[in-house]
Amino acid sequence: MEPNLNKEVESFPQSDIERIGQQVERLKSTPEFRSAKPSEIVKESIKQVYPQISVSSAVTQATTDHDEDTMLPSYMKNDSDADKAEVEALIHIAFTLGIEASINEARKHRARILDDLHDALTEKVMTQIETHKK
Repeated sequence: MEPNLNKEVESFPQSDIERIGQQVERLKSTPEFRSAKPSEIVKESIKQVYPQISVSSAVTQATTDHDEDTMLPSYMKNDSDADKAEVEALIHIAFTLGIEASINEARKHRARILDDLHDALTEKVMTQIETHKK
């Protein structure tokens, strides 16, 4: 059965959202992040909560630019079906087993796949942190 990756349906494990949300709040209060974009703060929070992830600065601009029908970053539209499938499978792992499990699995792939996963997760994590605050 293929995973349903509709952005409105899936949610990450609550413990992941809580851990990242707490780190977001800590970073917001630091001088270097006071004027940062929310997506930059979430990316840095994920990086700090799950330090095994490496984030390339080249993908920072694409963080919130996603295709509307999928969790994949829009810049992946022209990527190979195999790359898209790898990232979608990793996203599914994040939703079912947690972000840490997904990142650990992504580390077994090329660095680009790890960066694509990170970009795909950032927007959804931001949304869930905001929902969790309410």
